[in-house]
Amino acid sequence: GDRIRGTLLDTALFGALFVLVCDMIGRTVIAPYELPIELIIGVIGSAVFVGMLIYRLNHGRKSISLPFGKKRAAAVPSLQTGGTEA
Repeated sequence: GDRIRGTLLDTALFGALFVLVCDMIGRTVIAPYELPIELIIGVIGSAVFVGMLIYRLNHGRKSISLPFGKKRAAAVPSLQTGGTEA
């Protein structure tokens, strides 16, 4: 959704951490030389994107729910019992 205020800090921190890790990988893969950071980001980003596409193809339009950060929903009556139980 468009909850930009709630995700802006998380996105900025993850982006900075991702670029830092990619830079470290680019400096250590072939030790005396350096790989361009664009190459590392492109390879990892492409792999993540293809993985998300394959996940979406196998599981339909279900969203990925992470175990942390999940808020408990209010109790919803069961549809199979006719909604009479609390």
